[in-house]
Amino acid sequence: MQVQDYQRVGGRALVRLMAEGVERIEPVDGPLATYLDEYIAAARIGHEPTTLLFRYLRADKISRLGMNSSHVSLILARARLSKARVSDVGIQNRRRTG
Repeated sequence: MQVQDYQRVGGRALVRLMAEGVERIEPVDGPLATYLDEYIAAARIGHEPTTLLFRYLRADKISRLGMNSSHVSLILARARLSKARVSDVGIQNRRRTG
Protein backbone atom coordinates (compact mmCIF):
# COMPACT_ATOMS: atom_id res chain seq x y z
CA MET A 1 0.00 0.00 0.00
CA GLN A 2 1.37 3.37 -0.97
CA VAL A 3 0.91 6.73 0.73
CA GLN A 4 -1.38 7.82 -2.12
CA ASP A 5 -3.72 4.89 -1.40
CA TYR A 6 -4.96 6.73 1.70
CA GLN A 7 -6.86 9.93 0.95
CA ARG A 8 -9.09 12.51 2.59
CA VAL A 9 -11.94 13.59 0.31
CA GLY A 10 -14.48 16.10 1.56
CA GLY A 11 -13.82 15.26 5.20
CA ARG A 12 -14.05 11.50 4.58
CA ALA A 13 -11.08 9.15 4.79
CA LEU A 14 -10.77 6.51 2.08
CA VAL A 15 -8.30 3.77 1.18
CA ARG A 16 -7.73 2.19 -2.19
CA LEU A 17 -7.29 -1.56 -1.95
CA MET A 18 -6.08 -3.89 -4.69
CA ALA A 19 -6.77 -7.62 -4.47
CA GLU A 20 -6.39 -10.06 -7.35
CA GLY A 21 -6.37 -7.23 -9.88
CA VAL A 22 -9.59 -5.68 -8.55
CA GLU A 23 -9.49 -2.14 -7.17
CA ARG A 24 -11.87 -1.13 -4.37
CA ILE A 25 -12.31 2.16 -2.55
CA GLU A 26 -13.27 1.63 1.10
CA PRO A 27 -14.17 4.17 3.83
CA VAL A 28 -11.95 4.35 6.89
CA ASP A 29 -13.55 4.69 10.33
CA GLY A 30 -12.82 7.76 12.48
CA PRO A 31 -10.23 6.40 14.96
CA LEU A 32 -8.21 4.63 12.26
CA ALA A 33 -8.29 7.74 10.06
CA THR A 34 -6.97 9.79 12.98
CA TYR A 35 -4.15 7.29 13.57
CA LEU A 36 -3.22 7.26 9.88
CA ASP A 37 -3.27 11.07 9.70
CA GLU A 38 -1.01 11.30 12.76
CA TYR A 39 1.32 8.57 11.46
CA ILE A 40 1.71 10.23 8.05
CA ALA A 41 2.39 13.59 9.69
CA ALA A 42 4.90 12.15 12.19
CA ALA A 43 6.66 10.10 9.51
CA ARG A 44 6.72 13.16 7.21
CA ILE A 45 5.72 11.05 4.21
CA GLY A 46 2.68 13.00 3.00
CA HIS A 47 4.76 14.56 0.22
CA GLU A 48 5.95 11.13 -1.03
CA PRO A 49 2.75 9.70 -2.59
CA THR A 50 4.38 6.84 -4.53
CA THR A 51 6.36 5.45 -1.59
CA LEU A 52 5.23 2.68 0.72
CA LEU A 53 2.89 3.72 3.52
CA PHE A 54 3.97 1.26 6.20
CA ARG A 55 7.66 1.35 7.06
CA TYR A 56 10.09 -0.18 9.48
CA LEU A 57 11.02 1.62 12.67
CA ARG A 58 14.76 1.81 13.28
CA ALA A 59 15.71 3.03 16.74
CA ASP A 60 13.99 6.41 16.92
CA LYS A 61 13.66 6.91 13.15
CA ILE A 62 11.23 5.71 10.52
CA SER A 63 13.10 3.90 7.78
CA ARG A 64 12.65 4.60 4.10
CA LEU A 65 12.27 0.84 3.67
CA GLY A 66 8.67 -0.26 3.43
CA MET A 67 7.16 -3.40 4.89
CA ASN A 68 5.85 -5.88 2.36
CA SER A 69 2.39 -7.42 2.74
CA SER A 70 3.71 -10.77 4.00
CA HIS A 71 5.58 -9.01 6.82
CA VAL A 72 2.49 -6.99 7.78
CA SER A 73 0.44 -10.23 7.77
CA LEU A 74 3.03 -11.87 10.04
CA ILE A 75 2.89 -8.96 12.49
CA LEU A 76 -0.92 -9.09 12.55
CA ALA A 77 -0.90 -12.86 13.08
CA ARG A 78 1.52 -12.49 16.00
CA ALA A 79 -0.67 -9.75 17.48
CA ARG A 80 -3.76 -11.96 17.22
CA LEU A 81 -1.91 -14.87 18.83
CA SER A 82 -0.59 -12.66 21.61
CA LYS A 83 -4.07 -11.24 22.23
CA ALA A 84 -5.54 -14.75 22.38
CA ARG A 85 -2.95 -15.81 24.93
CA VAL A 86 -3.60 -12.76 27.08
CA SER A 87 -7.34 -13.35 27.04
CA ASP A 88 -6.87 -17.06 27.81
CA VAL A 89 -4.73 -16.17 30.83
CA GLY A 90 -7.37 -13.67 31.95
CA ILE A 91 -10.07 -16.36 31.79
CA GLN A 92 -7.92 -18.81 33.76
CA ASN A 93 -7.21 -16.22 36.45
CA ARG A 94 -10.93 -15.47 36.87
CA ARG A 95 -11.73 -19.15 37.26
CA ARG A 96 -9.09 -19.62 39.93
CA THR A 97 -10.21 -16.64 41.98
CA GLY A 98 -13.94 -17.23 41.51
